[in-house]
Amino acid sequence: MKTAGLFMPTIVTLVLMGGFFSMCTYLIKFAVPPENKEILLILIGAVATKFGDSVAYWINSSMGSHNKEKTISNMTNGQQQ
Repeated sequence: MKTAGLFMPTIVTLVLMGGFFSMCTYLIKFAVPPENKEILLILIGAVATKFGDSVAYWINSSMGSHNKEKTISNMTNGQQQ
């Protein structure tokens, strides 16, 4: 299976993972000023949601849909997988 079309989802997943764990580490290691704590928690919630979406892409139906579309595209172009 060729994975050249999966370059960008891979990058996005890695960036989200790095951001999520960096923010969690920051919360554990450093004291957050009380006036910024709520904003940081909202931001972590948003990043955690998108991180969950990116994990779902790789293990759920979105990856299967991507593979199905690629197979259909190959079939309509007269290529075999």
